[in-house]
Amino acid sequence: MTRGFADRIPVHIQQVVEAMVEVFVNQSENIGNEVDYLQVFELSVDTADFFSMQAIAHSREEPPYSTTTEFVTDTAITEKVYIISDDYGLEGEVITYLLASEY
Repeated sequence: MTRGFADRIPVHIQQVVEAMVEVFVNQSENIGNEVDYLQVFELSVDTADFFSMQAIAHSREEPPYSTTTEFVTDTAITEKVYIISDDYGLEGEVITYLLASEY
């Protein structure tokens, strides 16, 4: 996790992003798909009935995948987040969460 991601993205939104990654990885493994090294999350602000909504759109290129979730929050933000996975074999996998502006 980069400093920009940790500083800019509220903790509860970080947790939602992490949960979305976990669901995605589990679904991919269950159907035999490899997980792309790059996951993209578009965070945007929406409003509904005077409530501030956080929208999170998750996508990847290969194989194509996209999903969106929304929830009410007082700290909705607009940001683009990349999650990059590097598999180092026996040393394990390293996952980096960073803002697109830090790439």
